[in-house]
Amino acid sequence: MIPEHLRSTHALLTRAYPDGVPGADYFAVLALLYEHLSDRNLAEVASLAFQRDRGIAYNDVLRCVSTDRPSPEALSRVRARLQSVGFEAWSHDEYA
Repeated sequence: MIPEHLRSTHALLTRAYPDGVPGADYFAVLALLYEHLSDRNLAEVASLAFQRDRGIAYNDVLRCVSTDRPSPEALSRVRARLQSVGFEAWSHDEYA
């Protein structure tokens, strides 16, 4: 069950990555959503959308802004993909 406050984020991620997120995009997705969600909420929605253990997802959230920062190219590629499925509207959503 997806908590109400994470439904729009989960929907955004599953629209952008219906077959799961490729490894090359994973940390860039987390980094782009980092400024919009708490660490805990980002880990929870990554766990739900990408079938990851919640504890590992939480560590990944911390890694995306410290030791495993994505490249500018990865961020640009993922931002374009997210924007194509409604990232701008999502970022203004009350639950984002």
